[in-house]
Amino acid sequence: MLISLSDRAFYHYYMVLIPTFTILTAKTLSEIYHNILSQIDRNKVTTKFFLSISIIGIIFLLNVQNYLSYINELHKINIKTTIVDEIVRITELHDRILIWGAEGSVFFFSKRVSMDKYVYQYPLNTPGYTDEKMVISFLDNIIDTKPKYIINTFNPKSPMFVFPVQSDKIRQKIEII
Repeated sequence: MLISLSDRAFYHYYMVLIPTFTILTAKTLSEIYHNILSQIDRNKVTTKFFLSISIIGIIFLLNVQNYLSYINELHKINIKTTIVDEIVRITELHDRILIWGAEGSVFFFSKRVSMDKYVYQYPLNTPGYTDEKMVISFLDNIIDTKPKYIINTFNPKSPMFVFPVQSDKIRQKIEII
């Protein structure tokens, strides 16, 4: 369960657990089902049928929230597709852009090149990891590269031009930008 120790746990981290949980869940449900069947009269086909439908219904109801979350994610993908289409429309292949946040997939789908090695800014917003040299290098790259567009994703984990390290040099570079 080391997956859960991280401060930033993402759903795809848990994918490796799916096979194990599937086997354990199937065995548990099988045992419950057979225990319930052993308690009722085996000649009542109708009871078995309704019991089976009830179990399927309960499983369905437990997963409705997951389904709705999935639909919500698909909606977000449609929004990203709109952003990608707009970037393709307003930029050329050689244009450099900066997407502030953690939406690196936009670079891939729009076939545009990031203006810096920091495709997403989480490393620059990580206290204890970021230092003044990293931030100044990033800001210098923005100044030198002059991205055609800087797109703010309004990600609360990486606010725009806010870094855990502050200095006069950093403030001066931000003012230039």
